[in-house]
Amino acid sequence: EVLYSGYDSTLPDSSWRIMSTLNMLGGRQVV
Repeated sequence: EVLYSGYDSTLPDSSWRIMSTLNMLGGRQVV
């Protein structure tokens, strides 16, 4: 499930990076 696909245009670049990092480290724990 590519959830960061929608976050890309919803959240700022900085927030997207944090989300992407947390997603990679914690998996889908930040849904």
